[in-house]
Amino acid sequence: MRGSLAITLLLLGLVSECHVLEKNRNGKAPSEFQVLPTIYHNIDDEELPKSFDAREKWPECPTIGKIGDSGECGHDWAISASSTMSDRLCIHSDGRYTVALSAYDLRSTCPKCADELGTNGMAWVHWKTHGLVTGGLYDERTGCQPYPCHKCSHRGRGSYPPCHPGGKPDYEWSEECRPGYNISYAEDKHFGKNVYRLMNDQKQIMKEIMINGPVETMFALLTDFLDYQSGVYYHQRGYMIGYYPARIIGWGEDEQGTPYWLLANSVNEQWGENGFFRMRRGNNECGVEQFVVAGLPRV
Repeated sequence: MRGSLAITLLLLGLVSECHVLEKNRNGKAPSEFQVLPTIYHNIDDEELPKSFDAREKWPECPTIGKIGDSGECGHDWAISASSTMSDRLCIHSDGRYTVALSAYDLRSTCPKCADELGTNGMAWVHWKTHGLVTGGLYDERTGCQPYPCHKCSHRGRGSYPPCHPGGKPDYEWSEECRPGYNISYAEDKHFGKNVYRLMNDQKQIMKEIMINGPVETMFALLTDFLDYQSGVYYHQRGYMIGYYPARIIGWGEDEQGTPYWLLANSVNEQWGENGFFRMRRGNNECGVEQFVVAGLPRV
């Protein structure tokens, strides 16, 4: 069973944890991640606030607060990457582009991005070299190629219909925009200007988010994360079953003073804390600070 599919089925609650085989348990970074240039920020500790939320800094960019849903199609990696790119396109265009970039276009034009650990870096390289058309969430029906898979209830939580394996998209991908959209596929493309990775350092990641917007990460998915509902997550029990992508939009501290990252998942707003979750910050919890990528759009 391919790693990405196994993880999706686990989140849907459709397979037993003991049946999942992840080929990359040693934590080796994907090759695409390794070749990305690493950026470094000069940091004055006083400029890093105790808490930060990208939704509050850039209220003109609605994509930051939106939560996608991979549904039964299992394109969580594409949603995570395209959502982060969408946030940055809006931020660096000063709010001129507020529509999301298409996760379906990314998934369809970069099939290798979903293989094993290639999702984290390869998707960003693909954005720079091939570009992406626009496409909003399933229930928005906006942009050239909106997401084609309906929302569903993951692991029996929420009011949406239960998720089932092997879900099919509402329409097949092609190099065309949806009917009624008056911009051609080629003309609707948006490209990345440069892509890079961040150092395994919380302050570097914080500075990057604060000046350029949300970043994408990939962390080790352990069995106890599947039961997350609220609070600051840190690994306590269970074992690793794969890697999982997410979008970091900010940070803070809880009532007990525990530092955390604020992350967006891709299993709809009825999961976790309205689609978001918090993970312990500063100790590379589950590798969350190790595989962080980002980029700037061509605007």
